[in-house]
Amino acid sequence: MYYNPFPWKIGDDKYNLLLSESPRGIGKTTRHLHESTMHAIETENRFIYIRRSDREMELTLNIGLYDSVFSVFNDDYKNYLSYKIYKNNIYLINNDQKEIQVGYAITLNNVKSIAIQNADNFIFDEYIASRRSAYKGGDAGINEPEMFCKLLETCFRGRKFWGALLGNHDMPSNPYHEYFKIPFGVKEFKDKSRGIFYKFWDKPEWMNNKTDSTIDIITKGTAYHDYSFGDKSLTEIDSDLICNKPNQSTQIANIKIFGKLLTVWYYDDIIYITDKCGLNENLPVMSVSTKDMTINTEFIRYNSQFLIFMRAYYGKGRVRFNNQSTAELILVMLSLND
Repeated sequence: MYYNPFPWKIGDDKYNLLLSESPRGIGKTTRHLHESTMHAIETENRFIYIRRSDREMELTLNIGLYDSVFSVFNDDYKNYLSYKIYKNNIYLINNDQKEIQVGYAITLNNVKSIAIQNADNFIFDEYIASRRSAYKGGDAGINEPEMFCKLLETCFRGRKFWGALLGNHDMPSNPYHEYFKIPFGVKEFKDKSRGIFYKFWDKPEWMNNKTDSTIDIITKGTAYHDYSFGDKSLTEIDSDLICNKPNQSTQIANIKIFGKLLTVWYYDDIIYITDKCGLNENLPVMSVSTKDMTINTEFIRYNSQFLIFMRAYYGKGRVRFNNQSTAELILVMLSLND
């Protein structure tokens, strides 16, 4: 199965940076690897393939970076026998046994002392981590996007370039959304002034391509099926946890996160969280995010006991939300000490 949903190309005259997300299995990596490789063959401008860690890169290369590309786009590679990756260089081997370099394979560990020649595009594969603690640089991941930008500056050294960040919809928010000012909860966002295009793909065309596949059949009725075949993140909560707070409940906290005010209420050993009530000025206001929509590290540092308390109640199934949007914001908060 392979679905090509997006007309963005290397050399796009409006957008230099694409952040592309979807459930797993629609061929994001396959498509972008193919396009970057064809671009390298036609123009001799190579691409940079990026993974977060050396371990991630090792696993990817052991499985086979180009196997799906050769399978899906077989006609385009009829003049090539195979590929190899040697000392971070990616080569295609043609029918005459000649090695043709098309790209480089590096990780975020390679921020310094990189010599990249004749490259004008990159692919950052799996840029969304499954948990906040998996991002580099600590502090719930807020430092990794800057490390990534330093890597790009080192690689391209002032030249014009294009790139795609490819991710699976595993979390409702991530440090790259916050760093590049992608509004929370949107499925499409364009900023021509910065050359940024964000898109979450939930089109029926690719869902139809996956229908009746083995993974479709064996996961029916599970949360993973809703994630893989719909537009839900893996962290979307059960609808049974959605309800309004009782009138008898007592407000215990104010929380500000990504520009929204949430209030926390308590009644009969249940925590209720809503975005429909006003600020209680007699209670502290805990700011999870800063004005520029990045995670507030001071909140993590000085409110660890509150996070432990909330995680404990959530883990015991004793937290309720007035809607899914509120739940996703709180789950971002709870992930910060994970």
